[in-house]
Amino acid sequence: MLNKIMFIIPQKVQLISIENTQSNHIVIVAVAEQYEQLAYFLAAIKADGMLENVQSTPGTKSDSLVQITIEGDLK
Repeated sequence: MLNKIMFIIPQKVQLISIENTQSNHIVIVAVAEQYEQLAYFLAAIKADGMLENVQSTPGTKSDSLVQITIEGDLK
């Protein structure tokens, strides 16, 4: 999964954490300066199919960064 993320993540998106909270449930926290960069990252995760049942929180802006949490299950 990390290898796939490396190829689809936009340059200006930073990963804060990737956590395996349950047996196959993954939680990714990412930040970027623009909502669009995070939306592209989320769309790329869905299109790649690395996670099932993908859900995300609405972006929350703090200072100049937008943070999003993406959750899904490994296939």
